[in-house]
Amino acid sequence: MSAVQQIARITKYTATTTGRDKVYRFIQYFSRFLAFRLLAADPKGNKELAGKITKLVKHLSLSRKLMRVGRPLEYFLNIMNGIATQKDEFIKYCLIGKNAALSVWMVFDFLAWAQGVGLWKSKNPELLSLRTNRFWITGLIFGLMSTWYQITGVLKRHLALQKVKAQNKLTAEDTLAEEKAIHAASKKLARQVFQESLDILVPARGLKWVTLTDGFIGLSGALTSLMGAESQWKKVHGGK
Repeated sequence: MSAVQQIARITKYTATTTGRDKVYRFIQYFSRFLAFRLLAADPKGNKELAGKITKLVKHLSLSRKLMRVGRPLEYFLNIMNGIATQKDEFIKYCLIGKNAALSVWMVFDFLAWAQGVGLWKSKNPELLSLRTNRFWITGLIFGLMSTWYQITGVLKRHLALQKVKAQNKLTAEDTLAEEKAIHAASKKLARQVFQESLDILVPARGLKWVTLTDGFIGLSGALTSLMGAESQWKKVHGGK
């Protein structure tokens, strides 16, 4: 692939709102990790540089909040599509719960942006942060529940295949096709549950449910950003 073609692919990716958000998110969280490491290595000598990086993190956070202004509409469409197309009742309710919670989270997130740029001032910033994290983590928990439920479904599918194989009720081709499908689903869901488990730590820390350093949060956030960026890249370029 030529340099021009590669640049065209990158441009196509960054032309999407989600694509840009993943890039910004990676820089934001990796910068958070970097600032923590600098202060841990030399608190006095690196204080000025760490302070500049921390300012960058805050500005990127505000920029991302503004980019997500229209997301509640996207979550609403997800709910409508889920109701219309999802046949499994448990997954359907998880999808509704996830997108409804994340829609409200986006509203509070926008208020946080308005406060950050000085357009609005909350009488109780701590309460605003608390509610933001509560709806954020609620949405993520619904997503995690759905993923684990789907994992149990794949496990049942695997056990059923083993039973059928023992009874010689499938041809070799059908068995191989089913094994490949189960492997692909398992791989996708394992990646998804890992990513969601890391993502949930951010609002959990904001709610003080867990005690984690900025370094750990920054590194885990950077990792999930790369995972999300890879998924978005494949979506934009048709899996390539």
